[in-house]
Amino acid sequence: MKKVIPSPVIPSPIFGPGPNPLRKKYESQDLIKKDLKKDYSLVFLFKKEMDQVLLIRKIKPEWQNGLFNGVGGLKELSDKNFLSCAIREMHEETGLVLKDDQLKEICSMHGKDNVWNVNVFAGIYDSKMGEAKTLTAEDVEWVLITPHFHEHFHPQMLPNLLWLIPMCVSVLTGKDDITAEIKYK
Repeated sequence: MKKVIPSPVIPSPIFGPGPNPLRKKYESQDLIKKDLKKDYSLVFLFKKEMDQVLLIRKIKPEWQNGLFNGVGGLKELSDKNFLSCAIREMHEETGLVLKDDQLKEICSMHGKDNVWNVNVFAGIYDSKMGEAKTLTAEDVEWVLITPHFHEHFHPQMLPNLLWLIPMCVSVLTGKDDITAEIKYK
């Protein structure tokens, strides 16, 4: 008899599937709902060896304070689309100059009733983009990732990076040719 495995329920925009000890802390403070706006872009830029990813140590929103996330932010009225938002945010926060063809859309994530939307992009760093540097109060840095990233997850990263970073690597290295849509409940 074939075993049916139900789809995982993803209960919040931060944590992805499965238990996480940080969930109670953040959800109990009701910080998630208060700080969310509407449309965001998020970028993961990798060194060509795929062993480092450029991340930003967040200060805001409060529920991300002290944790690493991809570089990105709120889509502004002047942004033509999510890609132009991603390119603008990378430049504002890291000084890197990217072009449309240097980023690949990996997935879109949507909150319940589309209260928020995040389009995730990934690319491979090229020295022609410039040198990544901290330009805001939030520090940017190249963070080491390993082939067994999921087994040695960095405790100071937002928990959903546990599956977002490997998904980006898989697409950028040609192992998968996908674009995913993730809906949180």
